[in-house]
Amino acid sequence: MEDTDTFLSTYNFSTKMESRLKSLTTRLEEAVAVKNGLALVENDRRRYERMKERLRSSSLVDESHVYGRERDREAILDLLMNDSDDGVGDIGVVSIVGMAGVGKTTLAQLVYN
Repeated sequence: MEDTDTFLSTYNFSTKMESRLKSLTTRLEEAVAVKNGLALVENDRRRYERMKERLRSSSLVDESHVYGRERDREAILDLLMNDSDDGVGDIGVVSIVGMAGVGKTTLAQLVYN
């Protein structure tokens, strides 16, 4: 009788596990189908790490490669350091706007340094 009970419990376990594995496999296949439908691609972590290293920035600017920004830098510094009381508060803010590639970030770095 004991062998029969062991067999039945093993059989029930196997049947339940098989059912769960089939269910899991179906869910995974559906997830893959959704991923393929969305045109998602797997991420190469090493590539991401290299790109992250390359994107690190600093406020340090090689001023020997910057031309024609001396007057702009001085004008912004004058605006920021001006002691005039216009009721705005103690913090000076100057917006630097312009088209892409004209050197807004470089100018801000020059002012910061």
